[in-house]
Amino acid sequence: AVIEDSMITDGCDVKGTVKHSLLYAGVTVEEGAVVEDAVVMGGCIIKAGAVVKHCILGENVEVGENAVVGEHPAGGGIGDVAHVGPGLKIGANAVVNKDVPNNHIAFGNPMQIVLNKKNNITIAKIDTEEAFLKKYPQYKELIKII
Repeated sequence: AVIEDSMITDGCDVKGTVKHSLLYAGVTVEEGAVVEDAVVMGGCIIKAGAVVKHCILGENVEVGENAVVGEHPAGGGIGDVAHVGPGLKIGANAVVNKDVPNNHIAFGNPMQIVLNKKNNITIAKIDTEEAFLKKYPQYKELIKII
C-alpha cells in the first residue's frame, strides 16, 4: 500500500494507492486501485485496478474493477468534482465523469445510467424514462433502460 498526504480513519483496508484523500471508516481499496484527490465516505469498495480521482463518493459505493471515476481537470486547476451518490454501483471498466444519482448503476464508456427499482421507478413501463427525466433532466443522453 502507498498512502501519501491523506487521512485514513479506523477500519479501512488499503492495499492500493491513496494520495491527497480522505477515507472514512470501512473503506476498502484493493491492490492496484488508485484514489487521488478524493473524499470517500464509509463502506465504499474500490476494486482492483480502479481509479478514483478528483471526486466525492457517497456511502457504500462500489467501484468495479478497472473502472475510472472522476478525472483530473485539464491544466491542473481545481475544476469540477464528480459527485457519486450513496449506494451507487459502478461497473467494471466504466468511466464516470459526471454526477450520478443515488442508488443507480453506472457503466460503460461513455457512461450510461441504468434505472434502479429501489427508487420506485418501474423500468418496464414507458413512463419510467419520463419520470426519471423529470427528476434528473441532466441525464437525458446517459439513460439506458434494460
